Amino acid sequence: LATVFTLSMTAFAAGTGTITISNATVGQIYNLYKFFDATYATDSLGNQALDSDGNPIVSYTIDPGNKFYVTMFGTDGTAHNDYFDHDPATHAVTKKGTASDKDVIAYLDSLAAAVTPDASITATSSTVNFTGLDTGYYLVDRGTTSTVTITTNMPNATIIDKNQKPGSNFDKVIVDGG
Repeated sequence: LATVFTLSMTAFAAGTGTITISNATVGQIYNLYKFFDATYATDSLGNQALDSDGNPIVSYTIDPGNKFYVTMFGTDGTAHNDYFDHDPATHAVTKKGTASDKDVIAYLDSLAAAVTPDASITATSSTVNFTGLDTGYYLVDRGTTSTVTITTNMPNATIIDKNQKPGSNFDKVIVDGG
């Protein structure tokens, strides 16, 4: 969750992104929550700009009309938040360096539990597709059973549901010592 202002920012076409869940559990309800809007940096040729590690450079913002805004940052955008910094003038959001990923996931999961999901799909096969998404920062959960992941669609993302019930034929291999 880094904010970058030095390169030009261009949003991908609205509503064309996807989040695909592979290894979904048939009959399981998957919920989707959008927390932040995402804008990706582009170079002078319009290609997606990458940081030194090869990751897309992205800027996150939150609209004051977002259902999580007041809870996260107060009505005027200046309330203290242990996990994210927010600029009330630009609505830019960055993850605090002191916030662990585990704590951020627990925090976002607790916020999501108190609101209606943006979308819900009951898996009818091992693949679930959320389509027509704007670029953003999303949380995907399995109803009240567990968080699957938090992800950014760029504009498309695929995640693997590893929260399988016993007997689901999901194999996990643990390699010790390398």
